[in-house]
Amino acid sequence: MEQWNVEAFRDRAKKFTEDARALSNDFQYAIGLREKQKEGEDMKKQICTVLAIIGGIIAFCGLAYGVYRLLAPDYLEDYEDYDDLEDEDYLEEE
Repeated sequence: MEQWNVEAFRDRAKKFTEDARALSNDFQYAIGLREKQKEGEDMKKQICTVLAIIGGIIAFCGLAYGVYRLLAPDYLEDYEDYDDLEDEDYLEEE
């Protein structure tokens, strides 16, 4: 009759429920950590995407400026030549 002792069943049931609650809390904690990691990874992806876009824009602007400098005529050199001629003409007139 010891096998059917009600007090032993109650103690076992109480211990089982405590273990189940502890496991449930552990699972909830693990799920919460996983969700926080996903949020952190999503934030990292967004930041990397924004920085890549900004880097692309800067690279494009630098390339465009380089092509402009290569293809644009240099008007300052022509201006300096005329400036020297004007000074000579001014000195000759005096």
